[in-house]
Amino acid sequence: MKQSAIFHPIARCVGTFLLAAGSVMGAGLTVEPVAPVSVSGTTVFTLPSVRASNSGTGTLRFLNENAAAAQVSIALLNNDGTNSNSEVFTLSSASQQFTVGGHWQGVDGDKEITINFSPPTTGLHEAILKVTCNPGGATQNYSLKGTGTEPQIIVKNHQGSPLDYNPTTYPVVNLGNSTVFITAASDFTIENAGDYPLTITGITISPPNSDFTVSAIPTMVAADGAENFTVTFTPSATGPRTATLEIIHDDAGKSPFQVTLSAIGNGPRIIVKDHSDTTLNYSPTTYPEVNLGSVSGATDFTFAIENSGDEVLNVTGITTTGADNSDFVVSNAPDSVSAGASENFTVTFTPNATGQRTTTLQITHDDSDETPFRIKLTGSAKNPQIIVKNPDNNSLTYDASTYPDVNLGNSNLNSSASHTFTIENSGDQSLNITAITTTGGDSSEFVVGAIPASVSAASSETNNGSSTFTVTFTPNATGQRTTTLQ
Repeated sequence: MKQSAIFHPIARCVGTFLLAAGSVMGAGLTVEPVAPVSVSGTTVFTLPSVRASNSGTGTLRFLNENAAAAQVSIALLNNDGTNSNSEVFTLSSASQQFTVGGHWQGVDGDKEITINFSPPTTGLHEAILKVTCNPGGATQNYSLKGTGTEPQIIVKNHQGSPLDYNPTTYPVVNLGNSTVFITAASDFTIENAGDYPLTITGITISPPNSDFTVSAIPTMVAADGAENFTVTFTPSATGPRTATLEIIHDDAGKSPFQVTLSAIGNGPRIIVKDHSDTTLNYSPTTYPEVNLGSVSGATDFTFAIENSGDEVLNVTGITTTGADNSDFVVSNAPDSVSAGASENFTVTFTPNATGQRTTTLQITHDDSDETPFRIKLTGSAKNPQIIVKNPDNNSLTYDASTYPDVNLGNSNLNSSASHTFTIENSGDQSLNITAITTTGGDSSEFVVGAIPASVSAASSETNNGSSTFTVTFTPNATGQRTTTLQ
């Protein structure tokens, strides 16, 4: 049996031969880009941009219009023509040496190779692709280009001004003033100055229950694009309000991007001052205490309500509550206090019993974070405190039913002996003496004299007021003689 052998001739790439973009040389071998690889002129191939520190690929197609197959070798060189050890552009071993079939086989031959592009940084990266037809063929160099990309965040405030990123001292955005419980919205902008999409994974505000909220949060900002989000401010109270805005994204050098938000809640601002012009500190649980002191009768005390805010303070009521509230009567209560102004009201304290008297004064108004404003009022009645001492200067114990006994000793029949008693006053009000008398038994033999009209109040805790009176005992009969002194 006869056997036949089939031979596939191999074309040698000789002379001027390779061009890009489908240009056919005399040798019939061409190189063209496979989208999205692009070509500039005939020898510069640009691979798709890749995010820095990531990897991508580009494909080139070799076409052989010769009848015979062609053997091709490929190497990557540095831009200066030296051998490349870079890992930015790499080739698989299968793409470094290959054969492109010829149309002797019935179709035009072609071969695709893959170039790996792994930019470590942003910006343009370049290399030389050296193509050689083997064995002993000609060489053609091509330029490879690729760009490493990154997103680049720019945050602009509601006035369109870019904010400076700082990981420790956050930029501050003042959103102005808003009336309490009235919402004001402000649009912020996130721009991406980079050439890679910026991913937004979240925009939050802390503390979460602050007066600031965020809405219309974008999830991505295209390269060279911009997206808006909205911050709303709804003050729950007057005065300065603050929060921290945090934007979480994938521009690694500026994530998270944090911004301090500040704004002011407009409205009335109450200040309460007591009768001594002392400013009282508001507390919703431990009320400030005002001691009105000791009084001897109905006494007026003037309190003041000031409004340090920028809107009218409406006062809807000033009342007293508690066990002794009837001892404390409010009058001249204002209905409102203008911004920057002050109004007075009066508390009349009339103690109806001895000892400490207390009540809670409550001011109801529309300064939202200090209403109602409660104050504990205390006071007492001025009272004399009597102390009676016998002639031996011993204090007598008061008993409403069992009277203390005082023995005046012995006296001769029809002979008089005078005995001095002392009345002291340890109280804070003068003690009025309306009478000192004797009753019952042998009262006519006990005569009271030098009765004081009053005893002055104590000047200190250790210095009581003091006066004396006398009892003259003149017995008319022998034996024990008694009477009751009152």
